[in-house]
Amino acid sequence: MKNIYFVDTSYILALEIKNEAADKQVLQNWAILAQSKPVLVTRKYIYDEVVTFFNIRNLHHKLKLVIASFQVPI
Repeated sequence: MKNIYFVDTSYILALEIKNEAADKQVLQNWAILAQSKPVLVTRKYIYDEVVTFFNIRNLHHKLKLVIASFQVPI
């Protein structure tokens, strides 16, 4: 059975924002997660925040990658 992780807005945005204080740790953690391919879940309001963040910055290609990584519960 795969591990299931809840991911919030700050973690997702820390992957993109290069001046984030914990940037190095977040990237290392993401690399470990990517290898194990866990199930990532979040809430709809977090999903909406992330979609807005990427759309405002015209980062639609990255948004597609993020969306593909998550299962969003109702």
